Amino acid sequence: MAKLWPSLSLITLLQLFEFAISQRELATTPPLPILPLPTASQLKWQQRELIMFLHFGVNTFTDSEWGTGQENPAIFNPVGIDASQWVGVAVEAGFSLVLLTAKHHDGFCLWPSQYTDHSVIGSPWKNGNGDVVRELVDAAKARGVDVGLYLSPWDLHDRRYGHDLEYNEYYLAQLQELLNKYGSVREIWFDGAKGQNALNMSYYSADWFSMAKELQSSINVFSNAGPDVRWVGEEKGFAGSTCWSTINRTLLSIGSGSINVDYLNSGDPRGTDWLPAECDVSIRTGWFWHKSQAPKKLSELLEIFYNSVGRNCVLLLNVPPNTTGLISEADVQRLREFRYAIDAIFSTNLAEKCSIRASSQRGGKDGGFGTENVLDDDHLWTYWAPMGEGKKEHWIEITGTDEGLRFNVVRIQEAIGLGQRIERHEIYVDGNRVANGTTVGYKRLHRLEVGVVHAHAVRIRIMGSRGLPLISSIGLHFDPFWHPNAYLFSLFQLFEFAISRRELAITPPLPILPLPTAAQLKWQQRELIMFHHFGVNTFTNSEWGTGHENPAIFNPTGLDVNQWVDVAAKTGVSLMILTAKHHDGFCLWPSKYTDHSVIGSPWKNGHGDVVGAFVDAAKARGVDVGLYLSPWDRHDRRYGKDLEYNEYYLAQLQELLRNYGDVREIWFDGAKGSNAPNMSYYFTDWFSMVTELQSSINIFSDAGPGVRWVGNEHGFAGSTCWSTINRTSLSIGNGSIVDYLNTGDPKGTDWLPAECDVSIRKGWFWHKSQAPKKLSKLLKIYYNSVGRNCVLLLNIPPNTTGLISETDVQRLGEFSYAIDTIFSTNLAEKCSVKASSQRGGQDGGFGPENVLDNDHLWTYWAPRDGDKNEHWIEIRGPDEGLRFNVVRIQEAIGLGQRIKRHEIYADGKPVAKGTTVGHKRLHRLKVGVVHAQNVRIRILGSRGLPLISSIGLHFDPFWHPNGDRF
Repeated sequence: MAKLWPSLSLITLLQLFEFAISQRELATTPPLPILPLPTASQLKWQQRELIMFLHFGVNTFTDSEWGTGQENPAIFNPVGIDASQWVGVAVEAGFSLVLLTAKHHDGFCLWPSQYTDHSVIGSPWKNGNGDVVRELVDAAKARGVDVGLYLSPWDLHDRRYGHDLEYNEYYLAQLQELLNKYGSVREIWFDGAKGQNALNMSYYSADWFSMAKELQSSINVFSNAGPDVRWVGEEKGFAGSTCWSTINRTLLSIGSGSINVDYLNSGDPRGTDWLPAECDVSIRTGWFWHKSQAPKKLSELLEIFYNSVGRNCVLLLNVPPNTTGLISEADVQRLREFRYAIDAIFSTNLAEKCSIRASSQRGGKDGGFGTENVLDDDHLWTYWAPMGEGKKEHWIEITGTDEGLRFNVVRIQEAIGLGQRIERHEIYVDGNRVANGTTVGYKRLHRLEVGVVHAHAVRIRIMGSRGLPLISSIGLHFDPFWHPNAYLFSLFQLFEFAISRRELAITPPLPILPLPTAAQLKWQQRELIMFHHFGVNTFTNSEWGTGHENPAIFNPTGLDVNQWVDVAAKTGVSLMILTAKHHDGFCLWPSKYTDHSVIGSPWKNGHGDVVGAFVDAAKARGVDVGLYLSPWDRHDRRYGKDLEYNEYYLAQLQELLRNYGDVREIWFDGAKGSNAPNMSYYFTDWFSMVTELQSSINIFSDAGPGVRWVGNEHGFAGSTCWSTINRTSLSIGNGSIVDYLNTGDPKGTDWLPAECDVSIRKGWFWHKSQAPKKLSKLLKIYYNSVGRNCVLLLNIPPNTTGLISETDVQRLGEFSYAIDTIFSTNLAEKCSVKASSQRGGQDGGFGPENVLDNDHLWTYWAPRDGDKNEHWIEIRGPDEGLRFNVVRIQEAIGLGQRIKRHEIYADGKPVAKGTTVGHKRLHRLKVGVVHAQNVRIRILGSRGLPLISSIGLHFDPFWHPNGDRF
C-alpha cells in the first residue's frame, strides 16, 4: 500500500491540474491580418520616423550639386572633419540612423576603394590615408546609432560607365566593399538619377538587390521600386494626403521617367507589396553645403514633419557638412529648435488620463482588444479592435474631465503589424466635425484647421476600412508654434548688441535712379521663365481661336500638370505662366461669370480646374506661378461694350488673383484682330486691382508697370538694352514703339526691364506637325536674351493629351545640360584680379576680388570716387594661361544700371566690345577660343561710377564663330 501512494498522488495532481485548466477562460484570438505585411526591418525602419542624410563629397568644395566627374580629388580636404560631431547632432535631434553619400554622381568615393583612385586616396586630407565611411561607422557605433549608405549608380568619372558588363561588375565590387567591411548597414540607398545626356547604361538592379540581401540580413533597400522602401515621388518632404504603405512593385522601375510620381506619393490600397515611402528633403535649398544658403525656418521643418511623419512616412532630412567637415552651427541650432518643438508638442498626451469608449470591441470587455490599449505605450502590438459582425460604423471616443481638453493636434496610429486598413476617417469634437482624412497607417497627424479646440468629447469615426480597423494609439496634443493662418512665433530669438571702438566701414556709393523693386530684382534673377499656351486651340490646331469652339473639344485625358512642373524644375525654371484665358475666351478655370470654360468640357465631367491643378502642382515643387488673361475675348457678347466688358474682365481678374494664392506675374498684351469690335481697355483700373490683390506681383505689358515686352517674339533683345525707359512714351498695342522697347533708354525715368518671349516651336500652341527648335537656336536665343540683360520667357505648349511632348522634354534637357556645361565652371574663379582703383582702398570692402565671389548682386567692385582716369578691371590667370570663348559681366543693378560702353582685351588684344551690361552680359567671342593669361575689361562710358558684381570666363563647347556645332 505504501508503494502505491506515490502513484496515486501523481494521478491526483494531474487531475487537479486538468481541472484548473478547464476552468480558465481562453484568450480571444487576434483578427486575421490583411496582406501584405511589413518585414521586421521595415517595422523598425518605420518606427525611426526621422533619419539623417549627409551629402558630403567633392561637391561640397566646388559649390555644386551634381559634379562633373572631372574634379581633382585634391580639392577634397575637410581639415576639421569630426564624424563624432555629426553623430552627436543626430542623437541630440532624435535621429537613430545616419545615411552617408559614400559615392555621389561625380564618382568620388569617401572610402579608399581598391577599384578606383578617384577617392580619398587622392586627397591631401590625412595624406591620402583617410576614410570618411569608417569614421562615421565608428562614431555611430560608439553612440548606438545605426548607419546607412548611398552608392550612386550614375558615375560621371569612371570610364566603365556605359559598358554594361564592365560597369555593373565595378559597381557590385564597390557594393561588396561597403557591405562587407563596415559592419551592419541598415539602409542602402539606390536612386535612378542620370543626366539627360548620360551614356546609355543598363543597371543590373536585381543583382544589386540580391547582393545587398546576401551580405546584410537586416538591411532595407531603398529605390524608386524598393524592394523595402520606396521614394515618395518628390524632394520637398511631403507625402500625399492619402498615403498607403502598399503598392504594386511590378508597376515601378528605377530611374524611369515614366514613373507616375503621384502613384509613388499615394501608394495603392490594392497593392500586393508592402513598400512604405521615405520623404527626402534637405534642411537647406541644396543637398550639398553652400555658403550662400541658410537652413529652412523652424516653421518649414514642422510643416515637413506633419506632412511626412504625420502622413505615414519616414522623414529623411539631409544635413550637409561644410568644407571644414562639420555640420554648420546654423544647422545645428535649427535642429535643436526642431527637436525642442517636436518634444514640446508630442511629449504630453492630453488624452492619457481620459476615459474612453467605442462602438464595440473584439472579445468583449476582457477580450484584450479594448479601447484602453490606444492610451498605452505600445503603439504597434496592442490595439483596439471592434467586433466583426455587421457593417455598422466603427468609432472610438475620448471623454475628458469637466473642465475639458485644449488641443489643436490629433494623432492616430494603426497596428500596421497586421496590415494597413483605414481608408477614410473623420474627427468630431463635441459633435462638430473638425477634421477628416483618408489613410492613417503608422501615424496620422491632424493639425486642426479650426485652430485650438476646447472640448469635452473627441470622437474618431472610421468611415471606410480594408477589414476591421485596428487602432494602436490616439493622442491629443497642443502645438504652441502654430496657428491655422501662420506660425505664431519663432523659437530662440537671439539679440546681440555690442559697442566697441572700431574702424568705420566705407559707405557704398550712391545709387543711380531709377532702381528696381524687390519683385523686379527677384524676377531678373530668375533669368528663365516658362510659358504654357494651352486651351481649345490645342485641340483645333490653330493659333487664334474664333470664340465659337464647343467646350466639349477640350478633353486632355492624360493631363498631368505635375509633369509640366517637373520639366520646368529640371530645366532650372522657377516661374511658370499659364494661359488661363486666350483670345478665344475659353477659361481654364470654372469661372462663375461664363459657361465658356472647363465647366462645359467632358474632362473630369466638367469638374476640372486646370489653373487650380497647375497652382497646386507648382506649389508642391516650390515653383512660382504666373497667369495670362487675354484682354481680347472673341467669345463673350460683352466685348465691344466698354463698361460691361471691363466689369467682366475685372471680375475674372479678381477670381484668379483671390482664389489661387500667390501669383508672381500677370501677363497682359494688346493682341487684337484687325476686325475686332472697337474696345477700350481700362488698363489703369486693371493694374490698380492687381496691385491691390497681390503685393509681390510683376505686371507685364507693353507699358509695364513691372515688366515690359522686348518688342518682338523671337527672343532677341537689342545689343543695347537698358532696364530703364520712359513709361509715358509707351502704350499697349502700339506697333510703332518696338525699337524703343527693344533698347530701352539710358535717360528713362522708370525701371522697366524687358522680357523676351519666344516659343520652343514655331507656334505658340501645340501642333503635331511642328518640332522644337534646335539646341543651337535655343542657345543663340539664350545669349541674346539672358545675355543681354533680359529674362527669357520660353513657351512650352502641352499637347492634346495634356502633357509636354517628349521631343520638347528632350530638347529642354539638352538645353539645360548645355547651359550648365558652359556656365557651371568659371575659369576666372581661382585667378588673381586687379583694377584701376578701388573705393575705400585695399580694405574698403569694394575691391576687385568681389567679382569672383558668389554674390552677383550686393558685393561688387567699385572704383575710387573722383577717379577721372579710365576704369578697368583685369583677371590674371596662371602661367599656362586660360582657354575660353565666353566672357560674362554683371552689374550691381541694385544700385542702378550704369555701364554704357565697354571693351574686352585678351593679352592686350581686343576680342569683344559692347554697350550696356545690366544684370548680365554674355559675349561669345567672334574670334573663337582664346588662349590668354590676362583679360582686361575697360569701361569707356558709364552713368556715374561703374559697379561690377561678377565676371566669368567660360568655355562653350557647343559653339564656333563660323557655325554652331549642335
